[in-house]
Amino acid sequence: MLQTLDLFWKTFIASLGHFPEIQYLRIRLAFPAPSHTWLASLKVLILDPIAAIEPQVLEVLTQCKNLERLSICSFGLVLDEIGSASPHSVLPSIHLPKVKEMELAFPLATWALDFAQMLIVPRCVDASLTILEAFIKINSPVTSYCDFLLGGSKYQTNLQPGGTLAGVATEYGEDGRLWLRYFTLSRSISLRLDLDQGSMQECFAAVQSMFQAIQAKLDQPSLTITMVDTSLDSIWILMALAHQEIQNIVVSCERDSMSALLVLEIIEHPDGVPAAPRTFESLKRLTIYNATLSVQAIARLVGRRRRYLQAHSKQWLEVVTLVRCGLVGRLSPTKAIKQLAAIGVTLRVLGCIYRKRRKRSWVAVAA
Repeated sequence: MLQTLDLFWKTFIASLGHFPEIQYLRIRLAFPAPSHTWLASLKVLILDPIAAIEPQVLEVLTQCKNLERLSICSFGLVLDEIGSASPHSVLPSIHLPKVKEMELAFPLATWALDFAQMLIVPRCVDASLTILEAFIKINSPVTSYCDFLLGGSKYQTNLQPGGTLAGVATEYGEDGRLWLRYFTLSRSISLRLDLDQGSMQECFAAVQSMFQAIQAKLDQPSLTITMVDTSLDSIWILMALAHQEIQNIVVSCERDSMSALLVLEIIEHPDGVPAAPRTFESLKRLTIYNATLSVQAIARLVGRRRRYLQAHSKQWLEVVTLVRCGLVGRLSPTKAIKQLAAIGVTLRVLGCIYRKRRKRSWVAVAA
């Protein structure tokens, strides 16, 4: 009984017969004919890549009433026959009542958002939207991004306004470009940051403006910031978020083992001067992976910032976790744990090694 098909190019599509039991279909650079009756039995449909979303593709999707996962990576969206992209036009609706997971990727934000607006999916769907164009080149459609994250008139999500955790993640793609992802409990939007296309100040201002608008629209959910392969390029995104409701920061330092110290310094004073209480004042947990750090610097920066905020009646950082880090300096991890515990901060050391100042040998640190 054939349940899975993985096909390439149109030559194979034309010869498809009747497969009433097929549940998984992946096609590259083509799509099946809407007349295939077995489309109704599909549970997984992957069109990756596809040249463009044409009217025939929409007809195919309308036949997939039992679809549970939809993944599309398209190079374009043909709207001439589908409908105009103007605000006054009405785009067709495609009902996918059983979809649980949806992944969409388009070169342009307008194409991605127009196609996303056509789809009517259940409340429980997990959906991701990837914009392949460089962020610096576009006038960010923040309202449409928020509609996608919150649900708009057609989408419904699990995000509840006020207090629900959302997140921001940065990581490098296979092309070496930095990607920025904003996600909620069930939705995510990924944007490529091409820093070569404009000045750092312009991109910084654009990112900061976008996050302020999204956070305001989503009723200021608390954020988790995750920085993978932390570098100078990704750290400035943290600076752009300094005034947001951030509760958790996760830093991974495979690319630059020394970048974690800069993260600590930015958390303490993001503008180069002692930070006002409103910057990073909600931070509760800080986790650092694969960094080379001075134990004394950690204790000093964390302690100084915590005492400063306590003077303004603010409760700050509660837990610092170091994972697979190389710790150096005169202050031993054991003494640092006690020193931070005295001011109400828990320091956890997992899989780390320690080298005392002017010593060559490393020793494992007990958890």
